[in-house]
Amino acid sequence: MKYIKFFVYLLIFLFLGFVTFRANFSVDALKDRFFQKNNTQMSISEGNLEGKPRKNEIEFRDSSSLDAAEPLDIAKVQTKSGIISKNIYKLGKLKKYGLVDEKGKSITKFIYDNIELFDADNDLYKTKIGEKQGLINAKGGVLLQAKYEDIRLTENPDVLLIRNTKYYGLYDKKLYKMVANPIYRNIEQIDKNVWKLFSDKFVGLLCYHNGIVQIIKPKYEDIKSYNTTYKILHNNKEGLISPVGIVISEPVYESIDLLNEQDYKKKKTLIFRTQTDERFGVIFCSDDDFTVISPIYSDVQYKGRTNVLLDGYWRILDNKGNVIKN
Repeated sequence: MKYIKFFVYLLIFLFLGFVTFRANFSVDALKDRFFQKNNTQMSISEGNLEGKPRKNEIEFRDSSSLDAAEPLDIAKVQTKSGIISKNIYKLGKLKKYGLVDEKGKSITKFIYDNIELFDADNDLYKTKIGEKQGLINAKGGVLLQAKYEDIRLTENPDVLLIRNTKYYGLYDKKLYKMVANPIYRNIEQIDKNVWKLFSDKFVGLLCYHNGIVQIIKPKYEDIKSYNTTYKILHNNKEGLISPVGIVISEPVYESIDLLNEQDYKKKKTLIFRTQTDERFGVIFCSDDDFTVISPIYSDVQYKGRTNVLLDGYWRILDNKGNVIKN
């Protein structure tokens, strides 16, 4: 009887030891799987599990807590413009995104639905909240609140075209200032520093040089580039705008024609002939000055100098409209 009891106790002891061993093994395996899952690195593109950023992308890590984020490996994001060595990462938290540095330190709040590299040369990032877009820099500074439908580069490297609902504006990302508020139906670039501004029916002009803005409100049928100036077209009449956006003449002439197209760069003065009915006038225009002479002449010609015919006699004018020879 003694041996039977001893044998029973031994079986019970061995069974309890086996159950304890299995329970500890399961817990350790579960912990390993849990930490392996939370340390997984993904790129900004969904489905990429390679653990490194692709070209033109910011590295992305999924984390339930920023404080729990371990230091990240120093990485360089390849772009078409070169290599960014700022070591900036996109991090997910509670289904929102922000930017952190290589040590996991927060650069922005976790309030965005998406963040993507926008301008590598200037370290700018496009943010998204819902369907609205904004712009931030590498320090987390907000250039544009996320309230625009579209933000895009223009042929001028400093100026961005922005769209708010149905209206367009211009923003200088270098000087951090609005060049034109988004109040125009459309904006069309016609030169590096010049844009046509459209209202529902009319066209205006914006010239932007060295941070100085010249805006001509939309009130004309059309404005076209004409050599280094801009010709106004309205009610079958023509006017002229200077290279820096100053209205030289409202559209009152039947025609405006450049006479010295061959040598105006050497002379540094544009010479135009204007016409009203059967009479002719002259406009002298340089970058910082202009002179307008009303149509009082029977003819105007240019042969190295400006010749005008008045009362049957030819005269020569200087660039201020003064007679220098009879």
